[in-house]
Amino acid sequence: MISIAIPTWNRSALLKRTLWSLVEAVRKYRDAGGTVALEVYVSDNASVDRTFEVVTLFTDIFYSLNVDFQYVRNAENIGYDKNYLQCLTHSRGDYVFVIGDDDVLSVDSIISLVKICRLNPDFIILSSQFKSLEVYNRSRYHEYLVEDGVVAIGQICSAVYNKSYLGDTELPVPKVSSWVQVDIVFRNLLQCTHVLVHPPLVISNGDGAFLKPSSAIEVCWIRRFELLNVFRGQAVVDKLLKRNKPLILLSLFKLCIYNRLVEDEVPDYLLSKDRLSFVSPFFFRFLYAISLIPLWLIKPIYGAVVRGFGLEDYRKYYAKQVRKSENVRDALEPGNF
Repeated sequence: MISIAIPTWNRSALLKRTLWSLVEAVRKYRDAGGTVALEVYVSDNASVDRTFEVVTLFTDIFYSLNVDFQYVRNAENIGYDKNYLQCLTHSRGDYVFVIGDDDVLSVDSIISLVKICRLNPDFIILSSQFKSLEVYNRSRYHEYLVEDGVVAIGQICSAVYNKSYLGDTELPVPKVSSWVQVDIVFRNLLQCTHVLVHPPLVISNGDGAFLKPSSAIEVCWIRRFELLNVFRGQAVVDKLLKRNKPLILLSLFKLCIYNRLVEDEVPDYLLSKDRLSFVSPFFFRFLYAISLIPLWLIKPIYGAVVRGFGLEDYRKYYAKQVRKSENVRDALEPGNF
């Protein structure tokens, strides 16, 4: 059996879009003669919106496609990490593909998922850096993690887990929130001997939720580096940090200036420098000083950094995220499904 698990909380409209895409993908697989047992497992983290109503709409549809459809509603919000782990431990498939409640699956995703699971790998990474299937042994897998892995496995929909390789039935909650999938890789899956890397099965994700730059920086950058900090001492992690330290410092510098441009405030992550012990406290003092520079002077500094290093202009990225969020809201208006 293969499980597709979806942790969700208060995003019923987006969940509806995700489930419709999953229905279409399963239907194409069944129409092609596919007979592998499938489970869809939705873990509701005590939503107070219309999540239950949305899930009810799909119960009969999935059963008509011979899919074991499970909906579990937590009595209280247990946090993102525990809800994610619950998807892994409580779903019944031999392989578990965890996707976000804002992801849209490609119509061929289930066909591809079944094919790669039949190769019986220890672990599957779904990465946009690859156009075709690649097979990794343990040493190449470690090289991959050092080169690109932490970025590739950052998305919730970027991993398919072999349940027999996860070890403990009750997986520990990570020390750093919101990066539970990366924590699992370093805690449980570094010893894999047969890893597959495959192009993504999701064609769209995200709802523009991180429209406040400091929130995006905190979750997508600071916590990612903080998690690596927890695993310092493992050879793979130490190599990864050493290789990427210049990029990390440059990114923190650029993000600090961008944060100052958009929000005109000193971000909280500059006040908690002990979280990243592999970065010198003097560097954080430097960033803090940058955050105090007058706004009229910050703008040309930011422009020079972006042009000088050939980096993406976060102002344009931010504007694009706003438009994306607006487009998602328009697409989710009643009658569009």
